[in-house]
Amino acid sequence: MKRINTTELTLTRFISFIILLDLIFGGSGRVIMIGSISLRMIIFAAALFLTLAALFTEEIRFDGIMTFLIILFLLYLCFSVLSVGSSAYSVRMDYFLRYFYIVLLFFYEYYFGKYPCEEEFEKLRILFENMTLIFAGMTILIWCYALVAGFGSYQIIELRFLRPLHYGSFDFFGSGIPRLFMKGCIFVAIGLLFQADRFFAVPSVKNAFKVFLLFFATLITFTSGLYVAVAVCVMLLLHRERILVGNRWLIVLFAFLLFIFAAWRFHFVETMLSRYSGDYSSSYRLTQLSSILKEFEKKPILGHGFGHEFTTFYGNTIRTTSNFEIAWGELLVDTGIIGFLLFIAILFITFIRIRLLSKGPDTIYLFGLGLLLICIESLSNPFINNSLGMTYFAICAGAVNTLWKMHVRDVTNRQIQMLESNA
Repeated sequence: MKRINTTELTLTRFISFIILLDLIFGGSGRVIMIGSISLRMIIFAAALFLTLAALFTEEIRFDGIMTFLIILFLLYLCFSVLSVGSSAYSVRMDYFLRYFYIVLLFFYEYYFGKYPCEEEFEKLRILFENMTLIFAGMTILIWCYALVAGFGSYQIIELRFLRPLHYGSFDFFGSGIPRLFMKGCIFVAIGLLFQADRFFAVPSVKNAFKVFLLFFATLITFTSGLYVAVAVCVMLLLHRERILVGNRWLIVLFAFLLFIFAAWRFHFVETMLSRYSGDYSSSYRLTQLSSILKEFEKKPILGHGFGHEFTTFYGNTIRTTSNFEIAWGELLVDTGIIGFLLFIAILFITFIRIRLLSKGPDTIYLFGLGLLLICIESLSNPFINNSLGMTYFAICAGAVNTLWKMHVRDVTNRQIQMLESNA
C-alpha cells in the first residue's frame, strides 16, 4: 500500500474546500477582491500550480481521451480569441477565461487518483451538502426579511448587495411576494437531489426537514428553467431508487401534499400565475433563440468569436448584447459548430461513463445528476458556460475519470486472470 503524504493531502483538501466554498458562496467571483484579482483566480492558480508540481515530481496519468478533447477544445478557443471576432481582445479573453476553469479537472483527477477516490469523493459530497444547506438557510432568511419589510427592502437587498457583487437578482411580484435568485441557488437545487437521496434511504424527520429547506429555497427563486431541471432530475432519481415501488410511494404523496400546503399558505399559485401570465422572460428567450439561430447561420462553422454582439428585437424594445440567457446558443454563435461539438463530446463521454458506472457508488450518480441539472438550466440561464458550471464539471469529471480508470484496470485484470486460468 502506497504511503500518503499527510501534508500534501491536507493542502489538497484545503484547496478543494476553498474551491467548493467559493463555488457555492462566491457568486460570480467578485465577493472577495484584492485589487483586480479575485479569490477565485487565486485559488484556481494554486490548484493549477499544485497539479503542475505533482506532474513533474510524480508519475501521474490523466485520462487520455478526456485530456486530448479538453486540450483540443481549449486550443480551438484560443484560435477563436486570436483570429475570430470583431470585439475587443480583452473582451474575448474574458469569455475564454470562463471556459478555462475546465482545467480544474486535472487538479481533481490528480486529487482523486492519488488518494482513496471513493472515500475522498464521499467527504466532498458531505461538505457540498452542508454548504448548500447553509446557503439555503441564508437565502430563506433574506427572503423572509423581504417578505416582512416589504418593498423598502429592495434598496438594501438588490441595490446594495446583489447588484454590486453580481450575486443574483431580486424583485417583487404584484402580490407583494419577493423573488430571490442568487448564483448559488443552482447548487441548492443540486443539494436538494443529494438530500432527497438520503431521505429515500433513511426517511427520518431530520432528513425531511433538510429536503424541505432546500426545496423551499429553490421554490422562492421563481425560475421556470430551474423548476424543469429539478423535476427531470428528481424523476430520474425516483426511477433509480425505485421509490414508486411498494409502499414507498406514500413518501412521494406526502411530499406532494406538503408542496400543495406551502403553495396555498404563501399564495404561490397566485404569484406563479402573475409571474407567467404575459411572461416577458420566457417569450423573450424564444425571441432570443430565433435571433441566435439566424446569427449562427451567417458563420456556422467557425462562429463569430467571443464577445460577438447582435441585436434582438422584442416588441417595442431593442437589445444589443453579447451575453445571452441561452448558454448553449451563445456557445454555438461564438465558437461555431466545431467548438460546440467539441464541448458536447466532452460532456457526452462524461455522461456515458457515469451511466456505465451507475451500479457503483450513489455519489457519482448524484454528481452526474447535478451536472445534468446545470445543462438543462443552461437552456434558459447561463451556467454551463462560466466559471460556476466549469468548476462543477471539473469536480464531477475528475472523479468520473478516476473511477473509470479503476474500472478499466479491474476489468483488464479479471480478463488476464481468466486467460491465465484457461491456459
